[in-house]
Amino acid sequence: MRIHYIIIGAILFGCTPNGSSPQEQILSTFSIADGFQLQLVAMEPLISDPVDMEIDENGAVYVIEMHGYPLDVSRSGLVKRLYDDNLDGIFDRSEVFCDQLTLPTGIMKWKSGILVSDPPDLLYLEDTNNDGTADKKEVVLTGFALSNPQHNFNNPIYGLDNWIYLANEGTYESNAFQDIFGDVGEEIRFPGQHMSASLPKNANDLNVRVDLINHRLEMLSGNSQYGHTFNQWGDHFGTKNWSHIYHEVFGAPYLDRNKNLELATAMQYVPDYGIGFEIFPITENPEHQLLTEVGAITSSCGITWYQGGLYPEPYEQVVFIAEPTHNLVHTDIMYQKGATFYSQKQFADKEFLASTDGWFRPVNFYIGPDGAMYMIDYHRKIIEHPEWMSEEVLNSGDLYEGSDKGRIYKIIPNGTPPVSNSLHAGKAGNSLSMTLGQQSNKELIPYLGNSNIWWRRNAQRLIVSSQDTSLVADLKEFIETANSLGVVHTLWTLEGLRHFDEDLIYRSLEHPEAGVRVNAIKIAELHRNSSSTMERRLIDMAHDEHPKVRYQLLCTLGFYESPEADQARQELVLKDIDDPWMQLAGLSATSVNVMGLFKKSVNQLGDSPSPGAATMFTNICRTIGKRGQTQEVNEVLGLIKSNSSSGDNWWRVAAMEGLAQTVKGNLSNGPSGIYSNLTAYFTSSTDPLIRSNSLELLNALEYFSRKQPIENIALRVAEDPMQDPGFRSDALKVLAWSDADGNSKLFRKLLLSGENIALRKAAIEALQQTSGEEEVEILVEIWAKLSPEERDLAVSAFMVDNPRQLLFLRAIKNRRISSSVLGWSRTVRFLNSSNDEVRKLARKVLEGNETISDSVWQQYQTVLTLEGDPIRGAEVFARSCAICHQISGTNGTNFGPDLSAVRNRSKSGIMIDILKPNRSISDGYNLWTIED
Repeated sequence: MRIHYIIIGAILFGCTPNGSSPQEQILSTFSIADGFQLQLVAMEPLISDPVDMEIDENGAVYVIEMHGYPLDVSRSGLVKRLYDDNLDGIFDRSEVFCDQLTLPTGIMKWKSGILVSDPPDLLYLEDTNNDGTADKKEVVLTGFALSNPQHNFNNPIYGLDNWIYLANEGTYESNAFQDIFGDVGEEIRFPGQHMSASLPKNANDLNVRVDLINHRLEMLSGNSQYGHTFNQWGDHFGTKNWSHIYHEVFGAPYLDRNKNLELATAMQYVPDYGIGFEIFPITENPEHQLLTEVGAITSSCGITWYQGGLYPEPYEQVVFIAEPTHNLVHTDIMYQKGATFYSQKQFADKEFLASTDGWFRPVNFYIGPDGAMYMIDYHRKIIEHPEWMSEEVLNSGDLYEGSDKGRIYKIIPNGTPPVSNSLHAGKAGNSLSMTLGQQSNKELIPYLGNSNIWWRRNAQRLIVSSQDTSLVADLKEFIETANSLGVVHTLWTLEGLRHFDEDLIYRSLEHPEAGVRVNAIKIAELHRNSSSTMERRLIDMAHDEHPKVRYQLLCTLGFYESPEADQARQELVLKDIDDPWMQLAGLSATSVNVMGLFKKSVNQLGDSPSPGAATMFTNICRTIGKRGQTQEVNEVLGLIKSNSSSGDNWWRVAAMEGLAQTVKGNLSNGPSGIYSNLTAYFTSSTDPLIRSNSLELLNALEYFSRKQPIENIALRVAEDPMQDPGFRSDALKVLAWSDADGNSKLFRKLLLSGENIALRKAAIEALQQTSGEEEVEILVEIWAKLSPEERDLAVSAFMVDNPRQLLFLRAIKNRRISSSVLGWSRTVRFLNSSNDEVRKLARKVLEGNETISDSVWQQYQTVLTLEGDPIRGAEVFARSCAICHQISGTNGTNFGPDLSAVRNRSKSGIMIDILKPNRSISDGYNLWTIED
């Protein structure tokens, strides 16, 4: 059945009693960057609960509505089609294109229909009889987890390389809603095609790419929560809560070819200013739940690298981030940095866009054919998932408040001509008609060089999906005069048509634009076995001036096993020694000569200490440790031992660190021959770093799993006050690894002795190795005497198991410990513990349950309505606050906590902290007594 809505004119343009239209009132809640304006192009009842949109080659506009969020899996999801009947850029009516979807998360145009991600399936929907509804519904890929909707796979994107990319953060273990969201996924597969490619259960919680033309399926090396994006050269970026931009630097093909390569992550966090950074909401009545860190980014989603060609500089290098919890849009400017990127805030003390409306919930963006950014507003009272809510909020009935609402805005520069505001603006020269879908395949070719990614991407998709090989000659002719973007899209279009021209690739390897050279190398890699001259041509590029080209070259050369390729790889690695991604790329080669690289590094870098060189030694030895060849490990230790007193121990320390991280359980022969080399370092005269790391390596080799003579030596050292504190600290490590419970009295004795702080810290770390709550109760007893650094170690000792966590939470409840010591990540861990008792107690004691009497609260309510005076406020700050505090590191004394984040607090929140100053004390500031 077709459901048809017509938006009533008064909804957008009718007047309210004060003379302004509802649209004007809505737009008045926003603050936006200078030079830009918002247009409200769709709202309720035309749409509700929107999460993604798509505009196809014929101008048809589709919107995904996820009504079930957060807990309803009764198949209430929809795809709607919107219509702009009078071509004024504002939608006039909508129709339901498809219903009965569970929790749909994304949409992409494909062939004659659309693809919709609706876990566990990727669906293909098509209207074959032109009645406005999808009568064809096929599952083209299945097996994804139907988990917490915030973590399900989402947002299909047609990539530069003709694969369809799917963001997939992975399964989330629900504690409170296991009955609804306990699904962990299945094997990812093409249904009904048993001989086709498949992936492990839920793709090992990684992003996925699929080729629906050739039925290929691959996991990527990273994941993303809700949303992902590409830049113009095909670099892939994801997002996750407070980690708002990260780059998938290391591709899965390179990660998979060397199983001995140890890689903590294939992703690079891009911003140069840290995770969970300060943001600047302007919300008047915010609605925050348990895991919202007020004033810091916590719900990043909808990441989009702008490529619309409409915005001024520097917006082609700007990434947009939706932050629905704080009702704003954040932007970063991206910069090249070696093999990857770094970013900086576009605005220092404000956001690109923010709203005073606490129900404004931006969740996604879409770059339209007009070059504008379309912003999708889910528009709910509450956006966080009930998994992280208090029982009071969960039972309040507000979970679905606003589920009948939703908005889509268009962000355009001031002065944009009205015709360009229409969805029907297009072509390279902004003509009046949307003609892409009406063009012949040959006529699509010029669009491959359009300044707007919408035109480039859709033209490429249409040509490749047609598999029209008669276009090869025309594509080659176009590439001769095309701009850099046109060259890249044409190269990949030819690849999508399965046409490889070796000479064309060789010429592209010499293109002046680095992004073209990078993509030419990637295509050459796909055909590495079909050319006898390809390897030589690639090796000849080893001196390319651009680091991104050298990085891609190093990755690609890793598939070649010749001595020449190995020599080129070593030279590339050592040339860019300060780039850890270059090091990993060199070590990822199929037949890497890891010992040769280690020896060469000792000879060339041993006398030139640097952070990059140290990382190099660690990375090489991580690989050697993982390989597990006892002879290689002994050879490394032999080189470390030779002249180890010469003062250049930095690389030896780094090498030991690398071995210790991976060697455990991997040695081909027993480690007994290695033990004697390492125990010899346990002396007071040994370089402290060498000694400490030799012990870490011994522990990794499970040396302390049985009684060893070194334990007796360690006991004598630890008890001897005449020994160096560093040596005694190392002795405590030995005793903790050997028999922590048996030596716990000594640990407590040294902790109470008030001796050297390094020794006290070692005692706390040793106590962490013990079992049982009684062993760490002493930490509660002496908490007030511990330094901030010692407290941080002590918290780790409490985190080891549930009984200790309960002990810690009870200490907070009894006000013997302040919750401020926890920090954000540990607070999250407590509030979302899988243990019911821990989780319930944490939510009771960490929610800030101190109250102010009603009479006092009412007495000061009138203060919240007063108009502030910044000049007088600055005088008050200078007189009463600056004695102990600064704002952003200036205008005061750096004694107490910096107050820069206070600008992000609500008036009522600030008043509570003034009236109840002990409610929350920053860690490190609650031990001081100020005397006159």
